[in-house]
Amino acid sequence: MKLLQTVAAALALTVCATATAATKPGVYVRGSLGYSHWNVKNDVEDKDYTHFALKPVVGFSNLTAVEGLSFEAFFDMDFGSKTFSDVTLTSKIFTPGFRAVYEKNMAELTGNRALKQLVPYVGAGLCFPIVVWDIDGSWSYWTGSEHISGKISESDRDIYFVLDTLGGWRYDFSKDFAATAELGIRFGTDISWSLTAGALYRFN
Repeated sequence: MKLLQTVAAALALTVCATATAATKPGVYVRGSLGYSHWNVKNDVEDKDYTHFALKPVVGFSNLTAVEGLSFEAFFDMDFGSKTFSDVTLTSKIFTPGFRAVYEKNMAELTGNRALKQLVPYVGAGLCFPIVVWDIDGSWSYWTGSEHISGKISESDRDIYFVLDTLGGWRYDFSKDFAATAELGIRFGTDISWSLTAGALYRFN
């Protein structure tokens, strides 16, 4: 009985501490533009190629007693195309997901207060890329003196389960506005990566 009371008291203290730390939860939005690199599997030829990346994020801070920990929901959009031989492969990749992010400014890490506005951060989570691809083109070959040709038109959609990781730097111009630069790496059936830059705005 005493053990149960002790456990209950410890849980109550933890909840109270978390609630105290989270009395003023914060909300922020971040938008980034850049490039991402994907392998799009298809029925003609697997190709690694670059996409234009748009990455909107909604984040929530001060939800726990852990200083510097926040949680993000994101919906990435990547658009790309690749031409090989007489065939063009185009793809649109929509990636909903969520991650936890931890940050600590350089002033705390180095003791130099001049670096307070520079903040490195790392994150990890899960996401579900939805890959929509289309192939259009033609094929032809000669058999002796006869020329044979045809058209190719295919499309499909694939959904993957992927581990999301993120590393970035933020520069705080004010308590509400910051600039960001990020490297994202995702691990699934293949490894994909992205390089983006953007801006963050806090609603405080």
